[in-house]
Amino acid sequence: MLTRPRRVLLIEDDPDSAEVMTAMLTMLGHHAIAATCGAAGLARAQDFDPDAVLIDLGLPDMDGCDVARRIRTDAGRRAPLLIAVTAYSMPRDYARTAAAGFAHHVVKPPSMHALESLMKRRTVATHCRRRTDPPSRETLAAMTAGAAR
Repeated sequence: MLTRPRRVLLIEDDPDSAEVMTAMLTMLGHHAIAATCGAAGLARAQDFDPDAVLIDLGLPDMDGCDVARRIRTDAGRRAPLLIAVTAYSMPRDYARTAAAGFAHHVVKPPSMHALESLMKRRTVATHCRRRTDPPSRETLAAMTAGAAR
């Protein structure tokens, strides 16, 4: 592995998906933990202080975009890299995640290569410092490609 180990929080309600993604991140050398709903994810984000948070949009108790917004506006800590990991893949979904502050939008199931690539991005704490930060180039490219279909 070429990148330093990251502290990764996965917020995913499907136990099988959570287990597989957590195992892949661990195999890549990262310290990964999972939460099964938005409320638990918010609590774990406070305690765990992750470098990156992968969030499913269709959580049982909260919308994943709302979870992302709450993580970003938590003034007590630096903002982690936010990654939407979801089955939602329409152009409006990419626009919605970008507006919520996600740096990336990955369609389920993510490959090991995709997870590895995301964890190798530049220092993760600089991706989403403020609510006003623009979406990443990758997110904008994905939105443009999706809209052209």
